[in-house]
Parts: sequence; C-alpha cells; structure tokens
Amino acid sequence: MMTGIVAGLAVAGMAVNYSPGRPYVRAVSAVAAGTGNITPSLPSYADNDILLLFVQSGNETVTAPSGGWTAAPDSPQGIGTPGAAGASGISVFWLRASGTVSAPTVTDPGDHVAGFIASIAGCIDTGSPFAGSAGTTVGSSGTALSMPSVSPSVDRCLIVHAVGTSNNGSATNILNVAVANANLAEITRLNSSQFTNGNSGAIAAWAGFARNSGATGATTGTLNRTVDTQSLLTLALKPPVTKTPFLAGFSAVQAGSGALSVSPPPTHAQDDLLLLIVETANEAITTPSGGWAIAPSSPQGIGTAGSTGATRLSIFWKIASSSEGNVTVADSGDHQIARMVALGSVDVSNPFDVSAGDTASTSTSASFPSATTTGANRLILWSLSRDNDAIDGTVTLGSYGGASVPLIYELFDDNTQINNGGGIVAAIGEKYEAGSVGTMTATLSATGVQARITLAINPAP
Repeated sequence: MMTGIVAGLAVAGMAVNYSPGRPYVRAVSAVAAGTGNITPSLPSYADNDILLLFVQSGNETVTAPSGGWTAAPDSPQGIGTPGAAGASGISVFWLRASGTVSAPTVTDPGDHVAGFIASIAGCIDTGSPFAGSAGTTVGSSGTALSMPSVSPSVDRCLIVHAVGTSNNGSATNILNVAVANANLAEITRLNSSQFTNGNSGAIAAWAGFARNSGATGATTGTLNRTVDTQSLLTLALKPPVTKTPFLAGFSAVQAGSGALSVSPPPTHAQDDLLLLIVETANEAITTPSGGWAIAPSSPQGIGTAGSTGATRLSIFWKIASSSEGNVTVADSGDHQIARMVALGSVDVSNPFDVSAGDTASTSTSASFPSATTTGANRLILWSLSRDNDAIDGTVTLGSYGGASVPLIYELFDDNTQINNGGGIVAAIGEKYEAGSVGTMTATLSATGVQARITLAINPAP
C-alpha cells in the first residue's frame, strides 16, 4: 500500500470515503460496454481489498467470471423480458484481492453488457465482507430513484448502492445525479454511464457511510430522464474487527475579525472526541466554556502577536455529550479561523496517547513533528497553521508523504484574508502498530511561517 494523500472526491480512479477504522472506496475503474464479452480494467488495489464488479445487462443471465469471483448477496436483480427493449438487470460479484489479480472477463449474456470495478479497502479481513443486503426492481416508467434500505448487522459499514436501468437509446447520462439519505454520511457517486449498445442501458453506483447498525432507509434522487425499468441492489460492507478511532465528521469553517460561533459536526454523537482547531495571528485564545480543555502540545505559535508573519495553532478538546451546541471562540485580536472535528470509537477516559508540536520560520516546506505511539491502532491527526494571505479556499498543502502511515487523508485546508490573514490544515491517518509515526512532510504553495501539532488518539478499549 502506498503512502500518500487521499482526496474525498467522487470521480473514477480516486479514493473516496477514506477514514481509518472503517471501509472506504480505494479506487474505481472506467466503465466497459459492448455487445460481446467485456473485460473491465482493474482499479488500484491492495491485498485484502474487496473488489466489487458491477454489471448491467438486459435482464439476461450474467455468469460469474473465472478467478474466484462470487455473486454478492441478493445479486442479481432484474426486470423485463430478457434481451428485449426496456429490460434491465444489475449483478454484483466480489473477490478478496490477494497478490496479482487478473482483470475479469464478463461473458456476453446476449443483447449487451456493461461493467466496472471498485476496490474497497478497510473491510473485515476474513470471511464474507457483507453485513447486509437488499434488492428490488421498478417496472413502471418514471424518473424517481429510490435505492433500497439495508439493515447492517454492525456499526461503521460502507453502504454501496448499485443501479442498472433501461435506456431506450438515449445519449443522456441518466444516472449522473445527486442522491440523498439523512442516515448516510459522505454519499459519493462512484461511477455512472449510459450506453447505446444493443437495446441500450445505464449503470451507476454510490457509496456512503452508515455509522450505526440498523435500517439505513432509502437513498433517493431523480433521474435525468424517464426510463422504463430499474434494477437496484444495496450492500453493506463490514468494517475491521478492531475499533480504530474513525472520522465522524467536521464542521463548516468559520473565520472573522471578532468572536466566532462554531457548530459541532452534524454527524457527531455522544462520546465522540471533539477537537476545536483554531488559528490566530499568534494571539492567545481563551479556552471556551462548556467543558473544553487545551489539547496536549497546544498551543504552538511564532511571530509578533497580531502582526504579519505570525501564526498560532490552538487545539481544544472535549468528549461530546448527548446534546452539543455551538461553541464560542473569543475574539483574539487580528483574526481567527476555526473548524471542529469529531472522532468516534475513542477512549473517552484517556483520548490522547502521545503528541508533539513545533513551529517553523518562513518556508514552503512543512515537516510535522513525529511522535512514538505506545500501542496499536492509533488515529494520527496532523494539524498546521500558517500566516496565509492567499484567497479563501486556495489549496496550500500538497505532496504529502514521509510518515510511516499507509494513507493520509486531508480533512480540510482553509484560509482567510481577514486583516493579516491565516490558514489551518488538518489530516488524519492510522498507525497500525506501536512505534514512531515518522516525520510527515508536505509542500506549501507559498512561503509562510508555520505552527504544527501531531496528536495520536487512543482507540476505545
């Protein structure tokens, strides 16, 4: 597995939904379609990833490819006269990756076939990866999309929706639509494609995070045009057995020259670790009321308070109660910018394992301080502040690497031009074994002074 930054974007070929301690989509291939056999390309994968092969047909029998591929629970789903206009079917096959995997060939079922592959990392590493499934079909013409609810048997599942529809020869990307489900976080479209081969069809998949077991409810949207039939399948993929802390969510960014009101992440829950990350022009921030405390190795600051060339990084923490309201960040002077992060499955009595902090003078190179964890399955959070006068939203960090952590996920990268300006960045990763985190490095897009803090978070006992 390669160390690097993981972007939370819903595009083919890029990882999405990544967080330590739960399944995520590592990569997605392009769609292959035709009236004969197809061989979808393999996306990037690692040993023990679950490879999901999504296949659409005209409701004709799709045979599992050779090489160990197996039909997923409740697959296939299909409706309409096989091979006729207006028929649709969706099949999903799975394989646990081990060593070198060959791209599978899907045998021509008759009229047409289309498919693509997604690699799912972070699942349970033995046995069946599924914690629940559900399928249905729609045989009436319309544009309403309602993907079936599933009831995963465990918490922290990745929910994957697969859809195949008829197409009636349209070139419109029928399934390139946004969908919603209040019970799922970070819903992202993995792929969508329409094709006019044979009697034509369309295929798509979405993934979202279900924090808790139990019914997810339907995930809904509106198709871009009317179709005759829909075939729908929902799968829940199990997380690893060890409950590593995981990202439960983060708030919207707040910035201003006066006091700020920062809301908790909408997906937080009782007993989450809440981290309030604040940047100022190296001016002190009063610890907020309501049970907040200063985090280890915080604050870190450099430069003359309130002046250009100054930044201070402050991190405050608390264990979430059953009802958390907005927190007030007092006016420090020149400016302040802040976000709140929620982490689940944390040791509420002792959330922090180890920490480190430092500062750096003007440079485009960032080198986060290392720390040595005392146990396995720690979530590592890196945070950096800088005296940044860039336009709001300008990306200031990139080219992550160097730490002994398999994947690093950037949570946010925010800047403000208010008065002297500043910015904050946070990233997370998982340290599987006790030992040195290593020095995580990054490159800034412009020079600036920096304050940096590394925190290792203990998992729930």
